[in-house]
Amino acid sequence: MKKIILIIVGMLFLVSLVSAAKEPVFVINLNYNYGKVSLRNLIVAQGYFNPPVNQPDDTYRLEILSCSGEELYSEGFDFNLELIGEPLADWFDSSGNQIYFPQPGESGITLSKSTKELLVPYFNDTLEINIYDADANLILNINQNFDTVCYDIVRFNTRFYFLVVLVVLLLIFGVIVLINKAKKKV
Repeated sequence: MKKIILIIVGMLFLVSLVSAAKEPVFVINLNYNYGKVSLRNLIVAQGYFNPPVNQPDDTYRLEILSCSGEELYSEGFDFNLELIGEPLADWFDSSGNQIYFPQPGESGITLSKSTKELLVPYFNDTLEINIYDADANLILNINQNFDTVCYDIVRFNTRFYFLVVLVVLLLIFGVIVLINKAKKKV
């Protein structure tokens, strides 16, 4: 009985190790400069992808498209452009109670430049990565020779289908030859 329990615990431990394995991910670094978004760099690395829990709806959106044009992944994000500073001393009375409550945006500084790092899943058949603004206008298209990967996939698929057709034709030919031999014997 103890052996069975130890085996089950060991298997659960091994499964947890396998599920925590690193996987290829895209690491995308973007620049924001006075409203313009540009690619800083894009690398494929080994990492852990965790889908974001809260994605803003009315800001920027990243989408990854496959070689066939299908959307493989989409994520909303925003640049951190607002720095919130400490409250001013005259917002408090002599006892330390807050007597003035600022309006949104009044207690911070809005930046005109920022960066954003996105960690998104890697797909073998990625054609392009697109970035859209809040109005769904395409503002950045990232195509780092992904189309050569698509060409290789199409070329592999074409070869594969050719081989399947060839094998099927050979099987049909073999069946016909066997049927003819069987008819000649009868």
